[in-house]
Amino acid sequence: NPNRSPFLLREDSAREPVQTLETNLAFNLMGWGSTFVVVGLSLECRVDRSLLALLESVGDELPCGGAHWVVVNPCEAALDDVHEQVQRALPSAKITDVCKTFTGWQEAQFPGLKERGLFV
Repeated sequence: NPNRSPFLLREDSAREPVQTLETNLAFNLMGWGSTFVVVGLSLECRVDRSLLALLESVGDELPCGGAHWVVVNPCEAALDDVHEQVQRALPSAKITDVCKTFTGWQEAQFPGLKERGLFV
């Protein structure tokens, strides 16, 4: 539907995003998530920081606070940075770093997911 509002806009505040139906639905689904896969994300743009701030705000009150994160990025510095940001926002989260491109991760048969029984 072209009249629906976007999830987040670049101009939205990182700490106080505009509340929309889509934002609430997506966040509610993520709050109850137990596994997150982050591919090539730097968490540098406002939308990314906003999402992390929202997850941080619920912390250990919802399952996402102790979720398992698989962070895939071929750049070791970016991988380390995302790992640190997620760990700081969600101290109880378990993080698996995968220093590969998406294709390399796929060719390696998705390490980080396979060990958790999420990929057979």
